[in-house]
Amino acid sequence: MTSGGQTSMTFASSRALTRRAALVLAAGLAVTVVPGVASAAPNAVIPVGRLAQGLAISPDGTRAAVANSNDNTVSVIDTQTRAVTATVPVGLYPLGVAFTPDSSRVYVTNRDAHTVSVIDAETSSVTATWSGFSYPTSIEVSGDRVHVLNEGNATLSIMDSAGVALGGVPLPEGPSGLAVTPDGAKAYVGSYRGVHVTVIDVAAASVIASVRASVSPRALAVSPDGTRVYTTKLTKPDPMKVIDVATGKALPGGIPGPGWSLGVAVAPDGARAYITNFLDRTVSVIDTAGLTEIGRMTVGRYPTEISITPDGKQAYVLNGRDEVEILDL
Repeated sequence: MTSGGQTSMTFASSRALTRRAALVLAAGLAVTVVPGVASAAPNAVIPVGRLAQGLAISPDGTRAAVANSNDNTVSVIDTQTRAVTATVPVGLYPLGVAFTPDSSRVYVTNRDAHTVSVIDAETSSVTATWSGFSYPTSIEVSGDRVHVLNEGNATLSIMDSAGVALGGVPLPEGPSGLAVTPDGAKAYVGSYRGVHVTVIDVAAASVIASVRASVSPRALAVSPDGTRVYTTKLTKPDPMKVIDVATGKALPGGIPGPGWSLGVAVAPDGARAYITNFLDRTVSVIDTAGLTEIGRMTVGRYPTEISITPDGKQAYVLNGRDEVEILDL
């Protein structure tokens, strides 16, 4: 780190920068009230740690994990009791979280420690720490491969389940957001400084395409059938683009929205996508067949990350109160 914390600020994750910038911006803006937005009874909430930024639900649906960046911990949540069952110390400034396909382990990127923590989900204890990363942010697991996005040197690290490096892929400046197809063949990386999504052949560890999306496509999600990649945006005029995996091109048009859309998740059946709207304090419900917004659900405060339970019945959303907010779908 250079003097005065310049390196940390320069390589700060796009999630953290976006959230802090938006909080400042929100202080001077009135939030638009959208006619027809659902406003039901208050959603259930689960308090977690400070500056909660990373979120994942286990494939078996029994647990959720939340990275608390300012506490250097991960909160483990029992999805049945809706309670935090463990708070696990990890490295400096944890950001990304991802479960293994069998739900037995949780991988956590520690941005300022340049490491990845491996947590045993059953015992809620750290069993290994991998090093050699450069301000790691997003992380995704597909089969026995672990994919880590390094913002510091703009690369994607591809590891095996034991932490052995299998390859590294150079990326455009400002990488933000990572999604991997269910078969593990392709990875997609957004950019908070650009308008393109980079497409990577995982086996070859090489870039094979660059697809124009919206301005600052910071979050990505692949449909469960692996045919589409949904992207978000920070600006208001641009529609959010959807990439056709087979053709490698964005579908015509896109999904409209209020802007400052920071998180996206797709329902297990692929029929709906859900997008968090930070300043609007809502979650957009998208009909994926027509790529149209069919409604918005209100949340308590500025929503960021979102994850859907495997049964498709609930969405877990991180809000600005350092809580997990649970929406019934």
